[in-house]
Amino acid sequence: MKKDDQSIFEAHCKEHLDLRHHLPIARKIYQDAYDEEPVEVKKKNKAGQAMNQYLLEQLKAKGWQYWRPDRDGKKPARVTPQKAGELTQEDRQAVAYKPKGEMPSEYSGKILRDAGL
Repeated sequence: MKKDDQSIFEAHCKEHLDLRHHLPIARKIYQDAYDEEPVEVKKKNKAGQAMNQYLLEQLKAKGWQYWRPDRDGKKPARVTPQKAGELTQEDRQAVAYKPKGEMPSEYSGKILRDAGL
């Protein structure tokens, strides 16, 4: 019997998130969304969507946003999270730094000597 998507997602969250920290926040988001929805029939659905969206954002921050297994049943691999927006100006300059080709004076003849020239 194939599991439904919600139970697969919940198992993925249990495996890759610290639920002691995230579950109280997710419950608060669930309750807020439940209270905000005016139509009684839609309350559970909207609240569940809000909670799942929060958990998915937390998974994305860690690189585990792909949670559905492929057709062969293999679990998806982790993706390196993109945190470029969090770089400071100093970090950007350090990454973009390119040396000017100037060799320090203490190394000027050492490389040629080590190469046997």
